[in-house]
Amino acid sequence: NGLGAATGTITTDGTLLYLAGGGNFKSLNPRTGIWTQLPLPTISLDGVGGLSCYNGVIYAHEGNGNGFAKYTIATGIWEVLVSVPDKALLGSVIDPVKKRYYAYGKNADGYSFLYEYDLTANLWTVIPFNAFELSDGGIVHTNFSDFEGIYFLQGKPGTGFVRYEPNEELQWLRTSPLTGEIPPSGSRTIGVNFNAYGLNTGTYEGAVQITSNDPTQSSLKIPVTFEVINPGPA
Repeated sequence: NGLGAATGTITTDGTLLYLAGGGNFKSLNPRTGIWTQLPLPTISLDGVGGLSCYNGVIYAHEGNGNGFAKYTIATGIWEVLVSVPDKALLGSVIDPVKKRYYAYGKNADGYSFLYEYDLTANLWTVIPFNAFELSDGGIVHTNFSDFEGIYFLQGKPGTGFVRYEPNEELQWLRTSPLTGEIPPSGSRTIGVNFNAYGLNTGTYEGAVQITSNDPTQSSLKIPVTFEVINPGPA
């Protein structure tokens, strides 16, 4: 290929092919066979991350990292976006109907997650993935009736194959990380994110539920109140 390096990241806008890897980002016109060098983002395009196109914009994440950015084809400009919540692996896909970008990976504790990014609200959702050990497998999206969802192939560790059905609406309250290990008498910071996008003015109530193997208190429910004053356009 014209990158001069091995890569697993490729996408298309329906006219040109776009490849990233080896410190390069290039387009290929399949009709003429002409390769064009394109600007690079500040995140690493190492060929083992993700590259997906939607509506004239290419979204990219780092492999084995959490950098995330978008490239507007018409202007040739990169913009760094909110980082992936934790390390991501090879592969990405976009649901063009719900307008969400999907990647997957593992956190520092070895737990596997699906990362769901709302292209409109600019917000990540972290979803536990327990079907099988995640690796650099395959990921694809389909909107076929009764079969809609994100499909995963396990890759090198095995023959796992599973479908994930996205929720219609993303929740206004999210925490990250969702799982982890804390040593005795230790502590860990858990991020709590509130998102007013698409909500009407008013007060919303929820809770953060914490479960553990603590023999004295295995479950803890923390009430949460969220007041939306001026949510802006939906």
